[in-house]
Amino acid sequence: MMLDMLIHYYQGEEEIQEVYADGWDAVPNGLSELIADLSKYDKVVLLSMEGLTTSDLRTLVDGAHLYCCFAPIDIGWMESHKSAGFKKLCHILEGKPYWDSVRSMNIKAGMKKTDKHVGNIPFGHERTADGKLREIPEEMAIANQVKHGYLAGVSVMEISASSGLTPRQVYGLMEYWGVKRNANN
Repeated sequence: MMLDMLIHYYQGEEEIQEVYADGWDAVPNGLSELIADLSKYDKVVLLSMEGLTTSDLRTLVDGAHLYCCFAPIDIGWMESHKSAGFKKLCHILEGKPYWDSVRSMNIKAGMKKTDKHVGNIPFGHERTADGKLREIPEEMAIANQVKHGYLAGVSVMEISASSGLTPRQVYGLMEYWGVKRNANN
């Protein structure tokens, strides 16, 4: 798939003879091996900047023409560490807010892909050994009483006193369930 994408993207420029991809069994992998083999390549196309340092970029651009597909700006081919594209890419790598947002997006994507519960355990539940939630019947009975009282307009302080939950727990439980009071209450 990667080779097809590169052929389509660079169609007509020149023939692609080999694709070096981290994690493929048929070719060497890892940044250190790419750097060691850099003399074999004319151009390097990065599909991600994750985990790279400016020192890594300098080594790559000094050994071959460098391009990064998923840079947030158009940097073009970088032929030296003096090129504008290289300087822009280094500026991006050194910028903490950019990497914080990339890390955040990766974490969120991973959280969406898993069937395990991620985050705090809501009242009335426990986490099983396989990471999923299981209801605790006794606590769920209390939680349902809290919900009905909340919807009936009983004050949070009264609900807290009768249920043994803190007001914060009452609000947290209603927020977790998405329970909203009517405007009339």
